Amino acid sequence: MFRNTVCLGLFVVLGLSSAACAPSGTVDERPDVDEGEAVVSAFATEDQTFAAVADLVAATPLVVSGRVQSVEVARTDPNELEGLALTVYRVDVTLEDVLRGASPGRTISFEFLGPSVDLGTGEETPMILNGLQAPDVGDELVLFLQPASKRSVEATGVTHSLVSFDGILWVGADGKLATPLEGSGRAAHQLVGLTVDELASEIRTLTG
Repeated sequence: MFRNTVCLGLFVVLGLSSAACAPSGTVDERPDVDEGEAVVSAFATEDQTFAAVADLVAATPLVVSGRVQSVEVARTDPNELEGLALTVYRVDVTLEDVLRGASPGRTISFEFLGPSVDLGTGEETPMILNGLQAPDVGDELVLFLQPASKRSVEATGVTHSLVSFDGILWVGADGKLATPLEGSGRAAHQLVGLTVDELASEIRTLTG
């Protein structure tokens, strides 16, 4: 689907670290992506990846399910050295269920990195973040969230941020969780195949 992508050597927004080329995975009903996409590693610190579901749940004050209502450009961050600008999306989600924590209201929002833009040509390059693409309108998601940073609130008005890329999963047409997160053995991979109700039951078991 996407063509002419490159590997970007950037230090970027959203707490992300420098880029590295790597294979990406797929999620049911997500667009196919050619190999060799721009892939940006998830978070700057390894302690924000999770090998066990129990650790992911313990680190997460809010777990919700919901459907994406809008994905809009919230800001762009130019990088003159690289000759690129990075697009930051604001993703708005209407909640369907709260699986952990106090209800935050009817909707939440979070940032996600969108395409890079060549400052010279205006050409866009899609971003793949450790195998993940930005959600689309209509996607049903399960999200492991924490309050957004002051900087994000002031810049884009979002309410929350992902605890980790282990903490965004898609709900397929069959009602089961899926993730394109690259690698194996992480908490997100262990949740694949559960229904939202089964995840809610597991969270209740883990939290007593």
